[in-house]
Amino acid sequence: MKRLFITIIMWVIGAEFCPAGNVCMKTSNRGLQRLFDTAMERAAANLRNYTDGRRVLVEGDIWNGLWLETQPMGGVMYGKCDPAVAVNNVDIIMEGQREDGLLPAMTELNGNRWYGSLGMNMVAAYGLDVYYFLEEDRRFLERLYTVLENYDRFLWQYRDTDGNGCLEQFGVVDTGEDGSTRYDLPRDASPTAHPTRTVESSLIMADSYRNRATLAEIALLLRNGKESHWQAAAEEVAVRIADYLWNPTEGVVFDRDSLDREIKCDNSQTLLRTMFMGAVSQSMADRMIERLMDSNYFFTQVPFPSIALGDGKYLRSEDNEYCAWSGPSQGLTLQRAVRAFENYGHYAELGLVAGRFFEVLGRYDGDFNVQFNPETGVPMGSGGYGPTILAALEYFSHLYGVYPDRDEIVWNGLDVGEGERMEYVQQYRGREYRQVQEKNVLRAYVDGVLVFEVSKGVRVITDIAGRMKKIIGLSPMKMTVSVTSGNEPRSVEVAPNDVFVWDNDLWRKINTVQFIHSYWAIEVIPRNCR
Repeated sequence: MKRLFITIIMWVIGAEFCPAGNVCMKTSNRGLQRLFDTAMERAAANLRNYTDGRRVLVEGDIWNGLWLETQPMGGVMYGKCDPAVAVNNVDIIMEGQREDGLLPAMTELNGNRWYGSLGMNMVAAYGLDVYYFLEEDRRFLERLYTVLENYDRFLWQYRDTDGNGCLEQFGVVDTGEDGSTRYDLPRDASPTAHPTRTVESSLIMADSYRNRATLAEIALLLRNGKESHWQAAAEEVAVRIADYLWNPTEGVVFDRDSLDREIKCDNSQTLLRTMFMGAVSQSMADRMIERLMDSNYFFTQVPFPSIALGDGKYLRSEDNEYCAWSGPSQGLTLQRAVRAFENYGHYAELGLVAGRFFEVLGRYDGDFNVQFNPETGVPMGSGGYGPTILAALEYFSHLYGVYPDRDEIVWNGLDVGEGERMEYVQQYRGREYRQVQEKNVLRAYVDGVLVFEVSKGVRVITDIAGRMKKIIGLSPMKMTVSVTSGNEPRSVEVAPNDVFVWDNDLWRKINTVQFIHSYWAIEVIPRNCR
């Protein structure tokens, strides 16, 4: 009876707090509340109707369509608010696959499609998330498998022209880095051409790795006997990246030109995007994150300029074209950085990245621009760019909120500030997940029932019913964490990036990744957002 009463009270409170939509946040930190509310409003402004009436999310700003390199990711991120958008953004792109396996680089709202480049295959990166939004629909899974299998065939038929086991980039737009100074390539090139100038591309190889690794995951779910085949095929790509494109002296992945020479351009894309796709080893990723978190290279006022400060190909922001990928920090890069860091267990570093990003957004009143001057933080362009908006919302959910991750729920309790309170709600597959952070404690509720409470500063992973599976150190400081879930409280010492699992009635540490940060003070909540 008591539990029923609590459930009714929580439901009534929730109805007032979250009257519409699947994601809501309420906090006493006025700056963070204003930033969240503005981001939610701007994200919804990028919703459109496709030619047949399906609701989709476009990239925004001047890009009023569905790009392969952005909108499966954007759709899935917004899918936490509206799952149908996640499904439509991926479905519509898959429907445009050519007979030779090439996916459309861009799809217009009127149904016209452009096949002038590869793009970055976000169907491979996010298709399985859509499968879980569809509550594990096998027919969708079979379609996704066929699409990715055909895409793999296209890549290896047309993009290894010299047969050396490394896929090639034919034009600058193949990787979406329009106008980048780091390539001696034409802007556009036919996806099936045999050009005289090519680049042995870490980013196309990373695409192939993720495509094959996802095929292995799908094969396991379908039980079609192909899991080991695709695992071996993915590993073959990873090994080639490591033995051909990895520079162990500098700790960087470098592309090579058609004469087999390293292209010595220190850029954030070869670092972040190979990690985003999971295509490098843990030790390689650790070295690359050291560089990304170094303020002499990439940890600037707005993190991750496209080309590192001091590199000969770095262009000052005022010398760049709009979205030129040669100097400014891109909202799209900040959006990709979340998965890149988390793939390799660098959870605590995300708070440092968010601190700088949120400080600039707060300073310019939530102006979600395409790019930012990395040295000053000054925004460049208009303020409705989807990847920048979704990046901000992603940092909110991955640091301060609760979100679904396929068949798990991830709860995050990074400190929102002394004396501050935050409540965050996520609806997913017919259940309500609510967390409340106040007085140094994070409390988690499933359908209004308290399932655990834990000291703030950690991430907790549960199953969809709220049963605790893991605790992860999210705070940049080592701390003693009190955990209560059903029984008496237990304490565990958690350092940044520590991972603990519940095993035989004990919390057992299974992994820790070195916490990497710059010299500057590790203040997470930006002052301008208070």
